[in-house]
Amino acid sequence: MLAGDAMDGVTDLWRAVQERRFEVAEAGARDRLLADPGESDAWFMLAICLRARSAIPEAEACFRRAMALQPDRADIYVNLAHLLKSAGRTQEAIDHYREALSRAPAALPLRVALCEALIDARRCDEALSAAGAETTVDPAELWQMRGNAHFVAGRPQQAEAAYARALQVQPQHPAVLYNSALACERCGRRDLAIARLRQLVGLAPETLNAQIKLGDLLKEEGHHEEAEQAYRSALNLRATVPEVQNNLGALLSRTGRWREAVGCYLQARAQGLANPVLFLNLGNAYHALRQLDEALAAYREGLDRYPDDIALLTEAIHVQQKLCDWRGMDRLRERLLEPALRWQGAGSPPSPFVFTALPVDATPAEQQVIARRYADWIGAAVPAPLPPRGERRAGRLRIGYVSADYHNHATAHLMLGLFSRHDRARVEVIGFSYGHDDGSHYRRRIVEDCDAFHDLSALSDREAALAIRACDIDIVVDLKGYTGSARPAIFAWRPAPIQVQWLGYPGTLGAPWFDYIIADRVVIPDEALADYSEQVVWMPGSYQVNDSEQPMAASPTRAECGLPEGAFVFCCFNSPYKIDARIFAIWMDLLRQTPGSVLWLYAGNPTAIANLRREAEAQGVSGSRLVFAPPLPKAEHLARHVHADLFLDTLYYNAHTTGSDALWAGVPVITVPGATFAARVGASLAHALGMPELITPDLDSYRALALQFAHEPARLQAMRDRVQTLRSRCSLFDTASFARALDAAYGEMWLRHERGELPSLLDVAALAGLAA
Repeated sequence: MLAGDAMDGVTDLWRAVQERRFEVAEAGARDRLLADPGESDAWFMLAICLRARSAIPEAEACFRRAMALQPDRADIYVNLAHLLKSAGRTQEAIDHYREALSRAPAALPLRVALCEALIDARRCDEALSAAGAETTVDPAELWQMRGNAHFVAGRPQQAEAAYARALQVQPQHPAVLYNSALACERCGRRDLAIARLRQLVGLAPETLNAQIKLGDLLKEEGHHEEAEQAYRSALNLRATVPEVQNNLGALLSRTGRWREAVGCYLQARAQGLANPVLFLNLGNAYHALRQLDEALAAYREGLDRYPDDIALLTEAIHVQQKLCDWRGMDRLRERLLEPALRWQGAGSPPSPFVFTALPVDATPAEQQVIARRYADWIGAAVPAPLPPRGERRAGRLRIGYVSADYHNHATAHLMLGLFSRHDRARVEVIGFSYGHDDGSHYRRRIVEDCDAFHDLSALSDREAALAIRACDIDIVVDLKGYTGSARPAIFAWRPAPIQVQWLGYPGTLGAPWFDYIIADRVVIPDEALADYSEQVVWMPGSYQVNDSEQPMAASPTRAECGLPEGAFVFCCFNSPYKIDARIFAIWMDLLRQTPGSVLWLYAGNPTAIANLRREAEAQGVSGSRLVFAPPLPKAEHLARHVHADLFLDTLYYNAHTTGSDALWAGVPVITVPGATFAARVGASLAHALGMPELITPDLDSYRALALQFAHEPARLQAMRDRVQTLRSRCSLFDTASFARALDAAYGEMWLRHERGELPSLLDVAALAGLAA
C-alpha cells in the first residue's frame, strides 16, 4: 500500500506539471525530496518547475542531481539540453542531445532536437549527418531538418528538394510549407513560393508570418489586390505590426493610392517603426500628392534620426529645389554629391535623377558612377535575365515603346506625331503602358497610331518583361529611365535582343542591360562618350522629337495672363526645381536693368512662389514683378507665349519640352550649355532650329544678350521673325524626317546585331540617304 501511495503521489505531481500548475508541482517535489533526497523523479520534476519560472542555475543543478541518480534516462538529458540551449550554451546542449540519443537512438524527437541545435550553431553538415542516411521511409521531420540545414548553409536548391520530400510524406505540414516557400523564393521560383504560402494560409489562416510573406511576394509579383488582402489579413491577426503597415503602404503607393499609403505609414510610425525606409516612403507619398512641405518634413524627420542616409538626403534636397528653398545649396558637393559617390550599399541608393538637376557642377562621369550603383541595386533583385528568345519570326522589325506617360504629359506632347510616321514597310510599332489612362486625346491618338498597344500596369516587372517578350519585340525603347513612376527593373529582365533608352531621362542609366541611348552631338559630344554606359546614337538634328502639328488656341489678353500692358516680359516656364540661386540672381539683375519689365514663371507650389518673391525682395526687386502662370491645356499654354518677349533658360537642367514649346510659339530661348546632358538640351534645340546665336558661352554673355534683346526692340523682333521662319523648315519640328532617321537607326542596330557585332557608336547622319 505504501509503495502504491507513493506512485500515486508522483503521478499526481506529473499531472500538475502537465497542467502547468507549477507551484503545486514544485511544492510536492520539495516535500518528496525532504522525505527522500535520492528520488530521481522528484529532482527531475523540481528542475522542470524551476525552469518554468526561469530559475536557470537552480534548474540545471536539479537536472544534474536527477541525472546522477539515473544516468541512463534519456528524458533527463533532453530536458537539460533544452535548458542549456535556451541559455545560449549551445555546445553543451549538443553534447547532451547526443547523450540522450545514444540512450534512445530510435527517438525521433531527440534526433530532430539535435539537428535543430546543430543548425542553430551553423554546423549544417553535422546536422545532415545527425539526420542520418536518407531513406524513402524517412519521416517528414527528418526531411525538414535536412532542408533547414541546406537552407542555412546557403544551398536553397538542395533545401527545396528536401522540403519537397517532406511534403510528399506530410503534404500539409505548416512549418515545411513555410520554409519551402522561403527556399523557393531564394531559388528565384516565386511562383512556387506563392503557391506554397497560399496553401499554408488556406490551411492555417492564423499563421501571421505566412500572411506577411505572402503579401510581400504577391506585391513583388504585381498581384496587388491579393497582396493587399494578405497584408490586411495579417493586420487582422495582429494590428500592431508596423512593418506590415509600412509594406501595405508601399503596395498602396505602387498602385497610386497615395493618401491611403500615407495613413499606413503614419500608423507604422505611431506603432514605433522608425527606420529610414519608412521616412523615405512617407516623404515620397506626400511628394506624389504634391504636399511638398509635408514631404520635406518627413524626410527631415528621418534625417534627424539617420543623418547619413543618402536616399533621404537626396529626396529632401530635391524637394527643397521644388520649393525654391536654396538654404545649404552652396555646399551640395560636400553635403550630397561626394557622399553619393562614396555610397557602398548601406540602405537605399540615391536617386540618380536628382543628380541631373542638382545645382552643383557635377560631371557626366560622376553622374555615371551614381547611375551604375543604382542600376546594380535594381539588378540585384533580378535573379537572371529571361533566356534568349527562340528563332525570330520573319518580317518587319518590331519596335516596342515602353512608358508610363501615354497621357497628358510632356513625353506624349513630344511624341504625338511620331508613331504614325514610322515607315510601316520597315517597322511595326508596339506601345506598352504601365501608367494611367486619362482618357485624353493624347492617349487615344497614341493607341490608334500604334500597330498594337498593351497595358502592363497590373503586371509585375517580370510579367511585364514576359509580355514584351511574348510580342516578339526586336528593339525595346524605355522612355522613362529613372524619372518618376519609372519601372527600370522591367528591362533588367532583358525582354528584347536590343534595348534602348531615349527621351525621358537626360543622362546615362548606368545599366548593362541597355545597349544604346538616342542622343545628338550637342547633348553628348565626343569628349563625353566614355561617360555613358550605353553606346551613343547621334541623331542628325536634336535627339528631341517634336510634333509638327501642335495646335495653338486663340491668344489670351495680357490682362488674362496677369501681365502689365507695355511691360517687357522675360519668361521661363520651367519647373521650379530647375531654378537655382545663381541663375535667379542674373534674372533679378535683368529686371533691375530693364525698368518696368516682369519675369513670367510657371506657378509651382505656393511655398515656392512665396520663396521666390521673398528672394526677389531680398535682391531689391519687388515681388510683384514676378508673375506666375497656372497650368493650362497644351494648346492654351502655347497660345499665351504670344506675350512672352524672351525665354530665359535655366542653368543645370535646361528647358526641354518647355524650350521647344517656346520656340514653336515663336519665342527666342537663350541658353548657356553646361557639361551634362540635362544642361545641354537648350543648345541642342537651338542647333536643330538653325539658330546657334541663341547659345551663349557663359553667364556674362547670357546676361548681356538678354539685355540687348530687352533694350533693342528691333533686334528682338528680327530674332522673333527668324524663329518663326525657321520653325517651318528646321529639323527640330520636322517629325517626318525625324521618324525616317529613327527608322534608319533601328535598322542599323538590327543589322549589327544580326552580324553578331557588339553595340557601338552610331552616327545616323552618316547612313545613306540622311543629311546632317
